[in-house]
Amino acid sequence: MLDEARNGRHTVQFFDANEKIIARLLPAYINAALRTREGIARSGSTGMEMMLFVSGSMNIRSALSRCGVKDRRFIAFSDDKGYLDRLLEKNGIRVLKRYGLAIDINAASDVAMAGLVED
Repeated sequence: MLDEARNGRHTVQFFDANEKIIARLLPAYINAALRTREGIARSGSTGMEMMLFVSGSMNIRSALSRCGVKDRRFIAFSDDKGYLDRLLEKNGIRVLKRYGLAIDINAASDVAMAGLVED
């Protein structure tokens, strides 16, 4: 399953569960997706671009150190709910809280976000 994510079909990221990271996830994803769509991303994938935005670092090792999973509580982020559900189930990961996000990434960047809802 992770091969699909590595091949660019899905964005899947795991972040440390802290408030600073949570606050940066939405703007980081929107920026990363728009930069990837426009061909101006600094990295090879939307997921890695997102990690760099969340961490505030241009260095992948530093970004992983700042934002990577530190313990058993973490945030799983994906642009495909079904894919993420299958990945978590296959690995026996229990979800404590789930949020859904509706984004039209093809819209202009100032109107890209459509809504955030608790599942």
